Amino acid sequence: MATTAKQGYKGIEAVIDKDLASGLLASELGADMLIITTGEDQVSWHYRKVDQKFLNHLSLSEAEQYMKEGEFPRGSMGPKIQAGINFLKAGGKEVLITTPEHLLDALEGKTGTRLTMR
Repeated sequence: MATTAKQGYKGIEAVIDKDLASGLLASELGADMLIITTGEDQVSWHYRKVDQKFLNHLSLSEAEQYMKEGEFPRGSMGPKIQAGINFLKAGGKEVLITTPEHLLDALEGKTGTRLTMR
């Protein structure tokens, strides 16, 4: 809520992204791993295009480069990848992105996309 001296409180519109908020919370708690569940088993390069490629792993620098290139849109994987980047830069060790249904397999390295410093 914004305040003005004469009028008291005034509401403003705001959006809190769950992925970015989760990454920030995990960082503040000192977590080593951030797990983000979504509707896809893995992050894809060129999503839904003829040359789509599933990504098992992304380094921090690759994730940052793909974000600069617009590879991960705001309404899709963008906030998840940005949350991962922020988490790693704040000292987190690893980010795992997958579906809730495949989380156990992803934790065992069978699916999912992992983001790490290297």
